[in-house]
Amino acid sequence: MDVQVGARTYKVESRGDEVTVDGTTFRTRVTGEGRSRTTFVDEKPYRVILLPPDESKDYREVNVDGQLFAVRMKGAMRSNPRPRAQATRTAPQGDIPGGVVAQMTGRVIRIDVSAGQPVVEGDILLTLEAMKMENEIRAPQNGVVRKVAVAAGDRVSEGDLLCVIEAGGE
Repeated sequence: MDVQVGARTYKVESRGDEVTVDGTTFRTRVTGEGRSRTTFVDEKPYRVILLPPDESKDYREVNVDGQLFAVRMKGAMRSNPRPRAQATRTAPQGDIPGGVVAQMTGRVIRIDVSAGQPVVEGDILLTLEAMKMENEIRAPQNGVVRKVAVAAGDRVSEGDLLCVIEAGGE
């Protein structure tokens, strides 16, 4: 995905606890919940506050250690994203056809699929950490991933939507 911060655009790829920015890989982890979090990049802490979205703007304002940045995301996310911690709490199991939900409270530590990707029943979709154990969440059916509703580092509760799989082919 492309991430524009101010006038500069970066190529960003996220995989589990690593983020690659313009070809350089960093180990990352996030603590806290809601709009205020501490993000560790190669174990250096940054205080990050997501300001409330403003629908009149095509960017999101982010405060990092007291400095305000205008951030635009292009690619895997919308250009004006909602905080993922809130997005993961909206859809219990029966509300969305093909919805895969968390069976326990935990933290998403790795995402193994993306929207548009075909999956076979039993494929690993993502991994949750709960009670210091890693739990692989597997595809319950053959199909195509239509939505990934969480990101690595998100905290989820039992019943929170993780992803949506449309049964059948592409």
